[in-house]
Amino acid sequence: METNHVEFRYNRNKVNWLIVIHNHPNSTLFSDTDLLTFSEDAKIRCLVAQCHNGVVYWLGKTAASLRSCTLTRRLLEDVYGDTLEAYIRGGNSVSSKGKLEVMELYVKAVSVRQGWVFNKTIRGESNE
Repeated sequence: METNHVEFRYNRNKVNWLIVIHNHPNSTLFSDTDLLTFSEDAKIRCLVAQCHNGVVYWLGKTAASLRSCTLTRRLLEDVYGDTLEAYIRGGNSVSSKGKLEVMELYVKAVSVRQGWVFNKTIRGESNE
């Protein structure tokens, strides 16, 4: 799980909501820091990660998810552990491709729990 991040600042009094777009040069999914920042900042309504392999991941908040901010690092660790365990129990190996599949399942599981919309677009094709 990735922990690097870039801090950004904005005038909270002049902004009603934000769409945050950033790149992921290693073509990875959202980091825990991305997920926590998205959860904790009510003004961020959409988070987009543009990968160098042509994949675009995005998260969007629903009206219901704006009312709660219950995501914690401990919860992320628990969801990741459960996702990885279920993936392996399903007879899958955690190869390079498997790690990406686990991370997608992980972000989907967090999104469902938080009431967010998660989407992956590959070269113009939407795969919800």
